[in-house]
Amino acid sequence: MLLKKLSVNWLTTLVDKLSQILGGITSLGLSDKNVHIEILRQVLVTNSICFASWVCWETEIKNSAETTLPNKGVSSRYIRRNNRLDDDLDFIEDECPLPPISPSGQSVGELMSSKAKVSLRAQAFSDGWRLLVGTSSPIISENKLAGSFGIDLALNEIAEEALQRPTRQILDMITAVEKALGGAMLVTNSSHRLLGATAQAFETMAKIAGVSLKRGELLPEPMVSLIQSTLSEPPQAPAATDFKLGDTSLVAWVMPLAGKGQRLVFVQPSVLPTATPGQREALSKREEEVLECLAKGMSNDEIATALGISPNTVKNHLDRVFKKLGVNNRFAAALARVKMP
Repeated sequence: MLLKKLSVNWLTTLVDKLSQILGGITSLGLSDKNVHIEILRQVLVTNSICFASWVCWETEIKNSAETTLPNKGVSSRYIRRNNRLDDDLDFIEDECPLPPISPSGQSVGELMSSKAKVSLRAQAFSDGWRLLVGTSSPIISENKLAGSFGIDLALNEIAEEALQRPTRQILDMITAVEKALGGAMLVTNSSHRLLGATAQAFETMAKIAGVSLKRGELLPEPMVSLIQSTLSEPPQAPAATDFKLGDTSLVAWVMPLAGKGQRLVFVQPSVLPTATPGQREALSKREEEVLECLAKGMSNDEIATALGISPNTVKNHLDRVFKKLGVNNRFAAALARVKMP
């Protein structure tokens, strides 16, 4: 068993890193950092970047003395919070264990008979498991102990690795998040008034739908109806919903944020514009080969070996690639390659 200690502030640190790399969240104009963190959680979950789930068990309660606890692990990594939210987290990498005894000393039977404290919404998985983002409480539903849930430690490792040695898998995941954060994203309150929006949201609504959004104002009626229609639905992974503003067809995803009835809404045209050939045309054949190797996660030495050139030549090629693509580091160049048509 490998025990790792990591401060509870690791997610805040990750938000800062991803915000620097991707941008988008700060353009919402919301000052509350907790809302920023919650938005990032939702984006990560929506794009299946949590690989998260340490939902490790499920059991039916026969009675307080006799229980069946089959191990139904869906992840080999399991994260257990201490009893206080502001304590450090214990990161335990091991085969999925049975439910632990709670820090307060409750037995498993007592824990299962207690009332679940669910403060955040759940996400549905195709096999029926549920992910609850960011809670430390046991989840008990219909006399079943479902486990404890949260964001996987792998996210922090991805942020570190992506800067040093980008791989295609990491770049694909980061691209998915960048696309979401760079898109038309709105945050509304419980009264369906706009709290904040990205520049892309204002542009999409104004140029495509002819609607002028202003912070503090009520959303257009079709959007209000769309959000209201999600309030009565059971928590689940967000699905794309078509709606119309005037004669304009749009598609939206609505996700509840933790507390206060806030909602995160992604909006885009029903038909997305076709990508045009970009900066790739400016690269020479050799520069394109070097960039292709970089996007596969190769080091300069590995690129040199693969292409039969010296590491210094690789470095010179990369300098020219950076200049032509308008970037200043390996990660940004590799990410630009992934986004090319």
